Amino acid sequence: FKASIGRHQVIGAYNMFWTNGGYDGVVFDFGAPADKFSGKLGYGDVGNYANAPGVKTGISKELLLIDLNYKLSDKLSLNGAYYGAANTDVYPFEVWTLGFQAKLAQDWKLTAAYFENNANYAKDYDYNSDPNGWYADLWYKGANKAVVGSWGLNLNYRQAKPYALDWSNVSGVFANSMTSGNNALGVKGWGFQANYTVSKNAVLTATYESLKRTYGGFDDSVKPFYYVQMNVYF
Repeated sequence: FKASIGRHQVIGAYNMFWTNGGYDGVVFDFGAPADKFSGKLGYGDVGNYANAPGVKTGISKELLLIDLNYKLSDKLSLNGAYYGAANTDVYPFEVWTLGFQAKLAQDWKLTAAYFENNANYAKDYDYNSDPNGWYADLWYKGANKAVVGSWGLNLNYRQAKPYALDWSNVSGVFANSMTSGNNALGVKGWGFQANYTVSKNAVLTATYESLKRTYGGFDDSVKPFYYVQMNVYF
């Protein structure tokens, strides 16, 4: 059991909730890595923060976070999570998610999840559809920053309607594209990725995505997006 208080990063729901240090509050973590059941409970403010220490922009966005995990076996685990605002008129998110992670074979891993936002504003925003979505993320191997020459290949698909997630607080397959960062537009499409450890603690990653918008019940194509990045760990 662990408790943390202050400004720090909080991650839940297989990266569908991710704060980059901009979380002021308290988080209780319970469960050891070997335990079948583990989780976290948090309450705090995920307002937007500037890079300068102590400088805050935007409005206060207080929310409750619940993230629960259960291991059915060494190859299959389940996740259920929720993050909801104390005031949905200010921060229109009451998102719940259900997902799983499965080891399909020695070098294959699949992560998938469904999510839905029950806040009234999100439901009323686009009368043609409910604010929900799903994604699947398949990896073959994967670069290990400590092992030079290790590598991995990835294929993923996502479909998220407007306001299904808080795009300012996501990571993984949702945060790597030009379509991220706008709650009102939604996104769906394929992503491909490869990574390679070029030296110890240095990982090269190449990403390509072919996506569309999902706003208003029609598809709006986005030009294919690709980039190469190098991550160096200290």
